[in-house]
Amino acid sequence: MNNHIPWITPTEAKEKVSNGALLIDVRTPKETNDGYLTGALLINSEEALDRLSEFGSNKEREIVLYCKSGGRSNAVAVMLESKGYKKLFNAGGYEDLKGEW
Repeated sequence: MNNHIPWITPTEAKEKVSNGALLIDVRTPKETNDGYLTGALLINSEEALDRLSEFGSNKEREIVLYCKSGGRSNAVAVMLESKGYKKLFNAGGYEDLKGEW
């Protein structure tokens, strides 16, 4: 796994989103049926490349991604980086984050 995408804490994630960062949940629809963070855009990791336009045209905007444990969010962040997005952050897993929201 490529680990150069920075991991951030739930507190840091909440702060970035409060300051305008895009929040992306890359879990499956089955997983998000059990809940997701308020304000999150739900883009299944398997569909991320096909839904690239939903990440926005501003490649300098901060994007915070999460999944169940951080693996898929890291993979999507690496893919976005390859498409020119610059400010990507892996917030890890939903269970850790939901207490902050």
